[in-house]
Amino acid sequence: MTHDHHPSTPPPTGGIPFADAEWQHLQAEDLHAARAVVGLMASIFSIGLVIYILVALTVKGVIFDLH
Repeated sequence: MTHDHHPSTPPPTGGIPFADAEWQHLQAEDLHAARAVVGLMASIFSIGLVIYILVALTVKGVIFDLH
């Protein structure tokens, strides 16, 4: 089974296809998105850590006496 791939547009030749202002804007958006992702990951990790500590303390009997 063979399939020939024909791109709809040829790839750009040399350099980036954006003006300097557009490129700076794209980089700023990437940085903002990266910071948001790291913030979300840190908050999810922190919530998980708190839940883990609560479960560990509960099992140990420090918070709630299960017996």
